[in-house]
Amino acid sequence: MGRTEQAALDPEGPTPEQPLAKFRLFYWDTALSSGPDAFPSFLAFADHKRILFGSDFPYAPTPVATKFTRILDTHSGLTDEQRAAVNNGNAKRILKRLA
Repeated sequence: MGRTEQAALDPEGPTPEQPLAKFRLFYWDTALSSGPDAFPSFLAFADHKRILFGSDFPYAPTPVATKFTRILDTHSGLTDEQRAAVNNGNAKRILKRLA
């Protein structure tokens, strides 16, 4: 049971499912979060249509951002369709001026 679900044990509070359902409506970014250890868990929670590419620029040094982008493209477990959506398709869909 996760931290959010633990907090929901209060009989006056929400059910464990309620905050998780709301969190699943968030939009997420990939900034320094790619890789075979982290990304499958991320995808198990978040719909790939709500994940946007992120690099942590300007805070992450260019070599670090480049490495994480390469890992995202090669070791994240994304399908080609999911990769296209995360890399720029989702941003174009929700930010029409970028399309």
